[in-house]
Amino acid sequence: MPRAYWSKTFPKSNFKSIFGLKISKLLSRVKRSVSKRLSHLGYLAGAREESARSLDRAVPGTILVLCYGNIYRSPFAANRLAALLVNTQWAVKSAGFFHKENRSCVNDMVELAKSYDVNLEDHRSKKVSTAALDEAELIVIMDSANRELLADFSDLAIGKVVWIAAYSNRIRADIQDPYGLSSRKLNQIVCQLNDGIETLASRLKLTNS
Repeated sequence: MPRAYWSKTFPKSNFKSIFGLKISKLLSRVKRSVSKRLSHLGYLAGAREESARSLDRAVPGTILVLCYGNIYRSPFAANRLAALLVNTQWAVKSAGFFHKENRSCVNDMVELAKSYDVNLEDHRSKKVSTAALDEAELIVIMDSANRELLADFSDLAIGKVVWIAAYSNRIRADIQDPYGLSSRKLNQIVCQLNDGIETLASRLKLTNS
């Protein structure tokens, strides 16, 4: 192709402009990504501090594990945590914020839980009550939405909060709600949840004596 045609069709200034625009967009994307990551890290640090305060003043008693619907995260976490805390003075229960009760776990969740030796076949959802919150020594939550809903019940309940993600290998304070997500995503979420449960259980055993 003749150089004159090339120069006329694609002027050098256009290359500079396009190249500069791409670099600018890339830098902007990187900046947003870094800013978002730092925000998540700061949020996680706050969740860890709040969890540490709750654990420091807790004595063995009832642990209430909450999520929104009580058909995915909280029943799995409660059963897994109870198994890890067997022969301790901790008792573990679960509940949710969704108004409809007596719902069973979906089959994908039931089958996945079995790989962690957790049986959810007979589980039926329960809505959290003020009495259950008052009874609990610790209240384990999954995400910021749980905390906001919990705050509507009682300010005292906030002083018992433990974020399960604070004890997992994540950079975020939230364990995502798997409702409506793929089996692959559900598997990832349960793996993250189990990671936090195992670490939390080890920490709780130190307060058992």
